[in-house]
Amino acid sequence: MVFLLRDPGVADKVREELLRVTHGSRPLSLKDKPETPYFIATLTEIQRIASILNLNIFRLSNADAEIGGYPVPKNTVVSAELSLILADDDKFSNPSKFDPSRFITDPALASSVIPFGLGRRACLGEALARAELYLILGNLLLRYSLSSVGGPPPTAELNKFGIMRKPQHFQMIFNKIA
Repeated sequence: MVFLLRDPGVADKVREELLRVTHGSRPLSLKDKPETPYFIATLTEIQRIASILNLNIFRLSNADAEIGGYPVPKNTVVSAELSLILADDDKFSNPSKFDPSRFITDPALASSVIPFGLGRRACLGEALARAELYLILGNLLLRYSLSSVGGPPPTAELNKFGIMRKPQHFQMIFNKIA
């Protein structure tokens, strides 16, 4: 919500796409996903730039390897911090900018956004979480325009007492769309 409030043009563009697909006469459905590329790109960008879990992904190397010119022997614990992966400027141009269109221009880029982890240790609820995010946010945007009270909300910061990021408190208004 924070990034949609900070960039209302994106929310408007998503709403236009959703209205085109649903004709404004029915709720959004998972069957609509193929017809909503900009909304899916927006969800992907939100998960990239506002990743809530900024923790390390640990793996054990299964063969001798080299990473960044450094030798990594077999059976070495290797760690990658998710927040750094999702802000890699070699992969994402201008990574601090909220830009859903990056995934329209380069659809393969979405495979680099891994908020649920990878492989056997990936979140078991990923498919359910993605479906819920699509349906809940999509249907909210179909029914309401969003605005914040007192200017744009601040972006999420790392919680001082844990591993999760969360936005600071802010107030927002849901205006019913006629």
